[in-house]
Amino acid sequence: MRGFLEHIPIKQVLFTLAVLIYACFSSPTPDFVGPAEISVFVLLFLSLQPDFSASNGYALILACYGLSVPLIISLVSGYAPSEIIRDVIPFIFLLMPILFYYRDEKDTQFLGRLVSIAGIIFSLRSLQSFSADISNPMQWLGTPPDLLYLSNSPEVLFAAIYFLYNALRPQEKILHRIFYILLASIPLLAMATLMQRASLFYILLCVMIFIGILMFRKPRSASIIILIVFPFISLLPFIDDIFQQLSVKTQMVGLNSRGQEWRAVMKEISSSAISYVFGKGWGAELENPAVGGLRVSFTHSLVSSLWFKTGLIGVFLSGLYFFNLAKAAAPFLIRNQNYFFALAGPLLIGFVLYASYKSLGYGLLILILASCAKGKRLEEPVSSVP
Repeated sequence: MRGFLEHIPIKQVLFTLAVLIYACFSSPTPDFVGPAEISVFVLLFLSLQPDFSASNGYALILACYGLSVPLIISLVSGYAPSEIIRDVIPFIFLLMPILFYYRDEKDTQFLGRLVSIAGIIFSLRSLQSFSADISNPMQWLGTPPDLLYLSNSPEVLFAAIYFLYNALRPQEKILHRIFYILLASIPLLAMATLMQRASLFYILLCVMIFIGILMFRKPRSASIIILIVFPFISLLPFIDDIFQQLSVKTQMVGLNSRGQEWRAVMKEISSSAISYVFGKGWGAELENPAVGGLRVSFTHSLVSSLWFKTGLIGVFLSGLYFFNLAKAAAPFLIRNQNYFFALAGPLLIGFVLYASYKSLGYGLLILILASCAKGKRLEEPVSSVP
């Protein structure tokens, strides 16, 4: 055991502990700093592995801009320090590839498994809060009992797709398929309890693609799954209730006023050329139609949030950063499609629909993407990652 532990870098151990404590005791967007948050911060600080190499050039430029101009604007404007901090920390999460150096196939595997475990833990905690009504989907619609929205965490969707891909990939054995399906059912049910329409639709789309690939390569296995698993799911007593509640939510809230939210953002930043170009600064607030017109300091889209807080320049620099990160990771993701599907959904949903971009989990997904981007530059060929 001692020899095995000697081969694990201490900073990787500390990083793992930080993520597990975050998943077990914290939340995606905590309202206050408690022992769990302090522990996560200390462990992450101790596990820092800064990478200021040229490969992170766009991230460094974005960091220099985001930690200077919007911060100066917020200080001059006199925004509440607590709101400034609640904006700056999520911005730093977007820059995790600068802070933590993970570079090869093993690192990608490590991060993918760690984030999947975190997603399962968040799912179990979320389901536990619904334990009194878990068998009655008609009670799921609305605010979660613990007010934490744990299943909104991007790690939950990542875990669901990660395990579903493993369950439906052509080379998998039947017992392994069953095991992965059982694991995937945990985040699936957790997202269903909060009626996460975008996430559930993305999962349905991915399952159709995975089944199509399996049908092409192993038609017999695909036929067995279709003939056994799908009828079994359709016979579950609460399936009809889930679809009914999804329909009710759509009728009640439509697209959650995302269009009105964008118009509110554009109205705020169009008040002056300076605001349009440089933003309103970290901690700025607006009357957000997506939350009933309350004055809040967030939007439900990373793009609209960056434009509101950092201006057109911040959006442009962020676009360069994410585009080049995705471009560099593309060769790896083409060879290892499980990571493509597991990353694409939660990252894109955070870009346009949910405020999940404000969480540590979103930063972890960006770190996985960065490890995929750096992994392609290894001299040795990279084999398919399970």
